[in-house]
Amino acid sequence: MLVVPGPRSPLLSERLARALGCNVAKVEHKLFPDGEVYVRVHDDLRGQEVALVQTTWPNDSLVALLLLQDAVRRLGPKRVHVVLPYAAYARQDRAFHDGEPISAEATLKLVAEQADSITTVDLHRPASLGVVKLPTRNVSAVPAIADHFRALPPGVVLAPDKNALDRAEQAAKLLGADVDFLIKKRVAPDVVEMQPRTLDVASKRVLIVDDIISTGGTMVTASQVLKRQGATAVSAACTHGLFAPGALDRLHTAGLEQTVATDTIEGPASAVTVASVAAEALRHHVAVR
Repeated sequence: MLVVPGPRSPLLSERLARALGCNVAKVEHKLFPDGEVYVRVHDDLRGQEVALVQTTWPNDSLVALLLLQDAVRRLGPKRVHVVLPYAAYARQDRAFHDGEPISAEATLKLVAEQADSITTVDLHRPASLGVVKLPTRNVSAVPAIADHFRALPPGVVLAPDKNALDRAEQAAKLLGADVDFLIKKRVAPDVVEMQPRTLDVASKRVLIVDDIISTGGTMVTASQVLKRQGATAVSAACTHGLFAPGALDRLHTAGLEQTVATDTIEGPASAVTVASVAAEALRHHVAVR
């Protein structure tokens, strides 16, 4: 197998290649003065199993992936296995109002047109992959995140809401911690606080686990409330660290002990890699004939 790195995922591509024991292709990428994307693959891909790795956020990264897929196909590989570490538009997984697209499905169908398999990591709604008529696998980053926190294990793992409880339960089981989810409580007409539904966090280390952190507002509010309730330390972890401008600074100012993300979106908080679970999925796809 040969790993073809997209411009948004160079570090993960290197780590994935090490996990697979294979090489990384040389890819040229630039933007033209008008903002259009240019890509070129410099390696011979003829007859090879290729893993094309590209996070599709922001928008030009999706275009870069589609162009890379076309470039790779023209070089005659045996099969093209697309790894989407973070799939953009995944949260628009239904039409909330008349006239809206289902963006998650629309983008996945575009990617599938020039792929032989697709691997995603903690896709917002894994059922979205059902629109794709080829082998798919959605893998979890939670075990890797849990491993990161074994040195200072939390006593309590919290989900930011009930919908995210499955992820928190998985992390809590791996860490031997209690688990709960946060509920919103209006304490004044213009003040909303978040607190655990049932658990007491006094004198305990707390880890809040989510799939995405963007503005960090939920984590900041939760950290402040949990510390008032006596938590000795509060950390936040996510698979996909979007981190809007200023978000990491706000999280640091709020006193979070750690803010940890994976390398699905490469950035300063990417302390955890998903290379091993992505490699496992690729081995499965290659083995399936």
